[in-house]
Amino acid sequence: MEQKKSAISDLTQSVREILSFYDGQAKDGIVPVAVAKELAVSQIRQLRYGPKGKTISGSTTPGRDGDAPFSARPRGARRLGFL
Repeated sequence: MEQKKSAISDLTQSVREILSFYDGQAKDGIVPVAVAKELAVSQIRQLRYGPKGKTISGSTTPGRDGDAPFSARPRGARRLGFL
């Protein structure tokens, strides 16, 4: 169980770093916001499904991405500016 918690924590940290990086890129005008979103989503999908499309975490099918409402954030959780 500890190993699974650690893996989830590592994935969460990776996603936060990806989002932070692309948020900075968009805010600095290096890439357009739409491109930053696409690049971030692409990298996060690689974390979730891996290079062969097998589920690592989250939705079991890439086509079902986005089925959950975005409003399901924990109370007090902040949203990044470009999302």
